[in-house]
Amino acid sequence: MTLLGSETVTVTPQTQTTTAGVIGLVAGTPFTAVGTVVPSSPRQTEQLSEAARVRARWIMYVEGTAPAIKITDMSASPRTPGDRITRANGKVYVALGEIDFTIHATGLPHKTYLLAEVAGDE
Repeated sequence: MTLLGSETVTVTPQTQTTTAGVIGLVAGTPFTAVGTVVPSSPRQTEQLSEAARVRARWIMYVEGTAPAIKITDMSASPRTPGDRITRANGKVYVALGEIDFTIHATGLPHKTYLLAEVAGDE
């Protein structure tokens, strides 16, 4: 089953490092996934922390066969990085949350992630 409006996105895993007290990110080996990125609604973001809710403006439906995407842990100090998602148009997003529809027994064959656009200084 292919998602409506789907496109191939590149997911780049992120790992946090600390060198001489400076926190940085190291990119892992990218993989591709097929997904659909659309604007999110306030209802979809209501279960996120306030910090994540303010930034999460996009939602991405990913076909269920894709590897899991790691989300940002906003409660960690310092926060742990979420994976980066790059669309064909060059826009880069970070995964801030995941919506689990399995509790509704919908049988939907995809995973759903809440995304925020990555700022130039991130």
